[in-house]
Amino acid sequence: MNLQQLYEFAIQKGMEVDPRGRESLQERLRDVREEYEELSEKDRASFDLERLSNPFGDTRIVCGDTTTEVRRAMVGIDIEGQEILAAKMLSDQGTRVDAILAHHATALGRPLASVYDTVCVQVHMMTEVGVPLHVAEKVINADAGNREPGENYRHAALAELLGVSILGVHTPTDNYGLCFTRALVAEQQPAKVKDLTELLAELPECKDSLRKGIPPKALVGAPKDSLGDRLYYCLTGGWNPTPTALKKIAEAGVGTVVMVSATGEHEQLARDHHMNLVRFPHYPFDSLGINLLLDDLNRESPLDVVPCSNFTRVERG
Repeated sequence: MNLQQLYEFAIQKGMEVDPRGRESLQERLRDVREEYEELSEKDRASFDLERLSNPFGDTRIVCGDTTTEVRRAMVGIDIEGQEILAAKMLSDQGTRVDAILAHHATALGRPLASVYDTVCVQVHMMTEVGVPLHVAEKVINADAGNREPGENYRHAALAELLGVSILGVHTPTDNYGLCFTRALVAEQQPAKVKDLTELLAELPECKDSLRKGIPPKALVGAPKDSLGDRLYYCLTGGWNPTPTALKKIAEAGVGTVVMVSATGEHEQLARDHHMNLVRFPHYPFDSLGINLLLDDLNRESPLDVVPCSNFTRVERG
């Protein structure tokens, strides 16, 4: 596959495992096209045309020739200057790196092209657990209105200078991880907090983090506490829910929230509303989603992977 095809593959696969469903995402794309067609010529000039075919606001080609054939990729979660230099050095030494596949957009700026396109999935996720639609929309719209895409293009500029291609893929791989985790929990039916943390700890990606002293952990809740009837997975949608969103989720009757990280305010809200708060270690979760995408990719176009920057490669066949 070339870089453009890899980008499109990630989008299509991300749509297949998105909790909203493909038809909902297609409807979203139609709405965006209508918005675009209503714009003036002046406003169209600054419109991100990728939004017409890509529903994920944090997945973009950062830089590089889109026709470049990608047979070997350096894959990492937090890509910054040192990883870009390493890719260049490997190529110069004879181990050609055709592109970097990055997960987090924070350090690269360009992959986070649309805040709302990134966070709007949280509306659907909140309504799934019983938050009224009108409440979820207002809470998430307020969150999106308080955020701006990153303006730090330093690392992207370095990659361009060195001729290193970068593709940023965030929500599609998080969707993979969410889909896998939900299915695993549905199959194994853990009843207690300890059951859930032990189930997550059995994942190969988590076993690697266990050796580094970072296990799945209950941040709020005792090992023998019941998980409750409803679980909320804060595993996609760009970033964690705001405290206001988490409060509405708690008020809907959720018993356990699964997150990759939590602030003290999140933990206190969980205590105040008698919820459990379970941490799925961040890099293992990100690695899980990336691995599942790479496994699907390898079935269509084999890719030699050079893991870096907190990414652990696990092949599931």
